[in-house]
Parts: sequence; structure tokens; C-alpha cells
Amino acid sequence: MDSNLVGKSLQQGLQNEEGLQNNLEKSKENLIFVLKDVKIYFEEFEILNKMEGNCNLFLKCYLYGKLPLIDYKNCNNNCNNNNCNEEDEIILNTLQNTLQSVHYILYNKNNCDKNCNKNCDKNNSIFREGNILLQNIKIKKDNQLNNFYILEFKIPKIENLNYNLWYPNGYGNQPLYELQLTLNTLQHSLQNNLQYTLQNNNLNYSFTFGVRSIKLNTLQDEFGNKFQFEINNIPIYCKGSNYIPINCFSKNRKDKNKLNFLLKSCKVTGMNMLRVWGGGQYENDIFYNFCNEYGILIWQDFMFACSLYPILESFINSIKIEIIQNIRRLQKYSCICLFAGNNENEEALQSWDECKESTVLQKLISDYHVLTYDTIYNLFLQEEYNCNNANHEAYKNLQNNLQNNLQNNENENRIAFWPSSPSNGIYKYGNPQDLNRGDSHYWAVWHQNLPFKNYLTIIPRFNSEFGFQSLPSIPSLQSIFYNQPNHDTHHATNHVTFNVTFNVNSNTNHTKPFINCNLLSINSPIMEYRQRSYVGNKCILEHINREFILPTNKEFKYLIYLSQLLQAISIKTGVEHWRRNLRKCAGCLFWQLNDIWVGPSWSSIEFNGRWKLLQYFCKDFYCNLLVSLFENEDLLDIYITRDGVNNLQNNLQYSLENDKSEKSDHLENKSLQNSLQNSLQNLKESDDYIFNEVIIQYINYNDGKIKKEIILNLNNFKCKEILFSKCIYQLNLKDFCKDFNNEFNNEFCNEFYKFYGFINVKLKYNYNLYVTNQYYLIELKKITTLQKPEFKINILNKNEFEIFIVNNTLSLFTTIICNDDKYGKVVFSENGFLLLPEEKKKITLNDCSDVTGDDCESDVNVSDVLKSCEIISLADTLNFM
Repeated sequence: MDSNLVGKSLQQGLQNEEGLQNNLEKSKENLIFVLKDVKIYFEEFEILNKMEGNCNLFLKCYLYGKLPLIDYKNCNNNCNNNNCNEEDEIILNTLQNTLQSVHYILYNKNNCDKNCNKNCDKNNSIFREGNILLQNIKIKKDNQLNNFYILEFKIPKIENLNYNLWYPNGYGNQPLYELQLTLNTLQHSLQNNLQYTLQNNNLNYSFTFGVRSIKLNTLQDEFGNKFQFEINNIPIYCKGSNYIPINCFSKNRKDKNKLNFLLKSCKVTGMNMLRVWGGGQYENDIFYNFCNEYGILIWQDFMFACSLYPILESFINSIKIEIIQNIRRLQKYSCICLFAGNNENEEALQSWDECKESTVLQKLISDYHVLTYDTIYNLFLQEEYNCNNANHEAYKNLQNNLQNNLQNNENENRIAFWPSSPSNGIYKYGNPQDLNRGDSHYWAVWHQNLPFKNYLTIIPRFNSEFGFQSLPSIPSLQSIFYNQPNHDTHHATNHVTFNVTFNVNSNTNHTKPFINCNLLSINSPIMEYRQRSYVGNKCILEHINREFILPTNKEFKYLIYLSQLLQAISIKTGVEHWRRNLRKCAGCLFWQLNDIWVGPSWSSIEFNGRWKLLQYFCKDFYCNLLVSLFENEDLLDIYITRDGVNNLQNNLQYSLENDKSEKSDHLENKSLQNSLQNSLQNLKESDDYIFNEVIIQYINYNDGKIKKEIILNLNNFKCKEILFSKCIYQLNLKDFCKDFNNEFNNEFCNEFYKFYGFINVKLKYNYNLYVTNQYYLIELKKITTLQKPEFKINILNKNEFEIFIVNNTLSLFTTIICNDDKYGKVVFSENGFLLLPEEKKKITLNDCSDVTGDDCESDVNVSDVLKSCEIISLADTLNFM
């Protein structure tokens, strides 16, 4: 048992050997208790309405108890130092004799100021308070871990005193409660003529939780078997990413800030789930507390990944402790929705050449089964379902029920187990990439260098991994290129070299030498060293060449820009497709959210916190309301997809207060204006979306003008479904664009319109709000009529500015890049956007203290940030510009 597990109390109790010896001479033993972990279960759970529920709180408290001076040599039971029955008996009796009650205070965190400090007065936020008397507490020895003892008791529900329900991001609020427990004990216990003294008692424990029911639904349907998470009986479409450790080594104050920034970045871009990858680490409690607060569900892998493991007794014993400790530590977090046995180990047995061609394949399978099922799964069932023996009849029945997808009220509100990722399910060996059941990892686009449109050919039940790489920004690269020695960069002749001189502002005080411009290329030694994929840079270049014009005579920053745009479009293509097909696919988590160092990677947020274009694109393709487009031969299918609740709470007030002038322009009738305002107010309490109309435009690449527009009246269709996806219109492209061939003077090609313009679609909903999307009819590399836009910026206030084009053209994928790393974690409200002529795009600078934590500039002014910014569009990457 390591010292971290024992805790500070035991260390303090052992540090004064002389004092302990004096106690022994006085016939006193120093008994040390540490309240290490608490698990909480919601029993007899009732969902009263969408906002409230009631239940009993069933608690298991795990106490570490130790007699440091017990004489094991003279123990009557011939015990060893690790497991002494006499010590267990003494400690259990001492608990019975000294424990009087458990005092609890339940705070409603929603009534407490979020900015409060430890000294704040929480009296106004007390939800419940009381004592659990000894006769209502069950005390027993822990059969799993040595020197641990379990207290079980219940905080019963009270009629008309209901809990606010916790929901994932986008489906409701995240009300939290803080439970403070104090074990009230006597100081001494007299047993066998010895007085046992409780020294350095650490019998207080507090934690924060949300009240919710949770279930993984894997029942059969028309496609196979579902893989659908349900929170409070509401099916959830899971949108998010995969999480890896934020740092190899340090665990300091800045890590907390970095975690806060990453997880808040997930929340504001519409994510509601992260998968903690099995090749990383079990995160600290700060991480899971932030996930509780921001409504981010956690798929928690156990830390086994991409390998096969031995089943030596010593190794299995070590694993048992690891699994039990982490289940007990993490179970109480409302964000935890699933424990998975490993990452890709089951798939390795089925498809990896090292396994398939092995002469001992059957032994590998047997060893895998021992580790995953006989060890990890059995421990999970024992911890979560109170089945203490594999031969126990109830244990067998429970296993059969879980395997056959049988659900009952007792087991519905428990965290799910999944044997591996990907997998077909518990004890269901087969093809882990079966698209009709379980979860999938789809890597054909990256590893097999297939076009993005290949995503459109598959629909998994749940896509828990897929991804595409991009290059990090110049400021991030600058931090690793400083102090690098000169190298001959011409050894990799099969790659294209891109060089750039990086100009540092003369007013900036740098202690490091200037960057070596010869190192800023995709094939420099340091860049190749930091490329951890075997297809890596080659795959990035080939895909850029497939989708765009390779900027061979341009600065390296343009290649970086195209790589990040490429990545964003890749993930966008897959996510929109799987969200359109939400009846079959219940979630998609791209690989990966964050970086562990600076380098080319699959991340959407760079190591230093800078958002890539992919993270900005998430705000649109993970938005609760999505309009997306799918080319079906000569037809363009226009889909509306909705999941989650109507998130008007944040923007309604803005709409009502700031749209008065706009309404007066097109609503001369005052009564009609009042009617609109009343309709908006009524939507505050509603989960419905009102679909008003769809605007379809064909826009010319050259001058950005709208060549044709049609408006479809949706008759204020009220969408009540939490999960909704439907093709609302099929646009015949040839009919829609038939007049353009004559205009463009092409008599040989009846699809010439594809080269000169694109489709822009806007969905108007809730009377004055819009979501938009674009569809490019050809590969972007074939667009040859783009003009280079000239931008102008007007600063509106400290946090806002507007950007517009002064020449007669448009700007595709307009990207604002901040070249000063001091402002690297500043987040713009939009980036990588379409900007049309005569359009003024308002951009908001997110408040640094609100988004990035306190490790950055505390008072960010938009004028200061813009001084270090440049604007790049797709036209800038063209070699002839």
C-alpha cells in the first residue's frame, strides 16, 4: 500500500517513533482512520418532470484503518503483515465502539456564488442537513483491499424536497450538490484491557455530484443493436472528442488552468462527451469536477491500450488494486457514463498481423479473456453490483441479464461497462468493426489515404475514434525551433520543402535567439521527429494536393493554414454525415482534443491552448441545430438535424434587446412586432424549435454575388423531438443552375456552373435566428476564379470588432491568426468563416479570465490583440496570387 493511499494522517502518525513507543508503554495503541473514498448511488429514483427528480442517496464510505504498532510475530492468528485477522477484529470493534453517527450537510451549489471562496457563508445554500445514527450504519470489512473498512448508510428522500436533475451539455442544466460528511467518534476504545486511541483523525470528506439516471441502451433495433446513452430517460446524441494527458510530467497550478480551458472549450463548442483514452492516465479529481460543472460526459477507459498483457499472478494482483481504487474514486462523478476495459486490445486479436500470424494466438486470446473478463469485468460487477462471488447465483443472473441487454429498475442507474473499444459487446467476440453493433474506430481515411467522401460510405452505431492530422501554428513551432542547431534539410528529397523567414517585432524582448528559417519546413529533422504517425507528413501533403492547390512557392504559414483547413473539413464531413443518420449512429468522438507536446497531430487544440480551425468548426457541426447538405447524383439533399434542447437561454435576451432596430426596418406593423416578441418570450420555456424558412443561394466565386436564390416556406414547423433528422428538400442542381452555362459561355460542358459558384443554405428558425452551411460542387483546387480580398477592420469596443471586404469579391475560409503567443489562448467567436461582399462580420473576443483561466493576460483589449494578427483566406494560398 503506497503512502498516497494511506494519506497524510498515517504519515504524521508514523513520523514520531518516540511518541508512539511511549504510547505502547502506557498500554495504548494508536489507531489511525482515514476516510479515503465515497461512492454514491441513487436508489428508488423517480423522475418527476424534466427538471426534478427524487431518490434515496445510498452511500458507501471506504475507511483506511491501521494499527502501526501491532506485533505480528506474536499474533494469535499467525497472520502476516499484509492481512491480519486480529487487527481486522480490533479495528471493526473499535469502529463499533467509537462511531456515534455520521453528520451530513448537503449544499445546493446552484444557490452558492460560483466565485465564492473557502470562507464564504454557505448557510443560504444548505439543501439538507442531518445525522445518520450508528444503528442505521452497516460496518464491515472490505473484502477487496487490505486494511479497508466499509460504512454503508442511506440518506432517505423527503417528499416535496426534490433534486434538480443533471444533464449533459446541450440537453439541460448541470445543477450540482456538495455533500460534506463528518464521522462523529469517541476518542478512545477499551478492548482486551488495551486502550485504543484514534490519532490524527481524518474523518471528514466532501465531494460534488449531480443527480441523474444513466443507461447504455444496447437493445436490438432494425439495424442491429443500439449503442445509445440515455440520461434521465432521454436519449443522448454524443458529440465530442478523445482526450489524452495534457503534459508528460508536471502537475502544478497551471495544469488546473489548462484543464479548465480545455474543458470549457469543449462546452462552448457544443461537445457533451470526452473519451479518456486507455493509453494515457487516470486523470485527477480536478478534471472530473470540471466535467461535472460543464456537462461533459466521460467515457473512461481503464489504462490498457494497443497491447497484450501478461497474466502473471503478481501483475493481476497489481491490476486488481488499480481497478478497484479507480472505480471507487470515479464512480461518484455524475459525468462518468462508461468504464471500458481497454483501447483496441480486442481489435488487435482480430486484425493486427502480429496477433493473426502468431503461433500462440489461442493463448493470446485466453490471456486477454483472463485479464478483461475474469479480472477487470468481474471486479467491476463486484464493485458496482455488489456481487461478491463469481459462483454466486445472483452474480450469474446479473451477468446473463447484462449480456442479453435485459434492464430493470435496480440496474438502470449504474455506470455501464464495455469490454474494449472498439467491441461488439460483453462476451461477444467477433469483428470489432461491425457497423451494426457496438462502437467503431474508423481510420481508413487517414491510414489508407482515402478521400474524405469515404466517410459517407459507412454508418457505425457509435464512432468512438476517427481523425485527421494538421500542422501546428507558427507561434507554437517557434517555441520548439528556438535553440535548435542547423541541420541539412535536403536529406528527405521525397518531400517538398517550404521555407519562411519569421519576423519578430523589434519591440518584443526575447531572451532566445531568432528562429532558424531553414528549420521551418515540413521535412526538417525536428518536424519529422515530432511526427508520430508512420504515414504522417506524406498523408497531409497528399491530401492537400488532392483537395487544394499545393502552395509550392508560398511561405510555410500557408501550408499550415491549408493543413488545418483540411483537417477541419475532413472531420466536418464525417460528423455531419453521422448526425444526419442519427437513427442508426448515436455518437461520434473525433481523435483528438489536445496535444501532449508541440508537433503535427490529430488535435483540435494545440499544446499551448491555441484553437485550430477544427475547434472553431466544432461550433457549427456540433451545434444542437444543424443544416447539412448531401449530393445524391444530380440532387442536393438538404437536411435539418436537431439534438438536445432549444438553447435559446443565452441568446434570447440579446435577440430581444438588440434586434429592435432590425425589426423596425422590415416590420412596420407594431402589433406584428409585439407578436414576434411575445413568441420569442414563450420559447424561453420551451424545448421546441420553430423552423420558418430555408434560403438556398448560388454564389459566384469571382465577385461573391448571389446569382440565384429561392426561399422555401417551412410554415413555422414546430420540432418537438429531441433527436430529429430529416431531408426537407431535394434541390435539382441542373435545373437550379441551368441558366449559368450560357452566362459563362460554355457550350461543351453542361456542368460548367460547378466551377464558377457554390451553394449557400441558410435555415431561419425561431423567427430571427439562422444556421448556415455551404456546399462546394467541385474540389476546391479546381476553383480558379477567386480574387484576393482586401480586408478592413472596425473596432467596436474593448471586446468586439467587425471585419469586411473593401474590394468587389468574397473570402472563403477567412481565418484570423494571432502571431503573438501572448494572446495564443484568446478565442474568437468565429474563425474560418465565409465573408461575402458588403457583409460586415461581427467578431467577439472571449473574455480571457472567463475562457482561459488566470495564466494569461488578465486584461485583453481587442486593439492589442489585432496588432499581432493577420487575416488569411483561401485565395492567399494560390500560387498565381
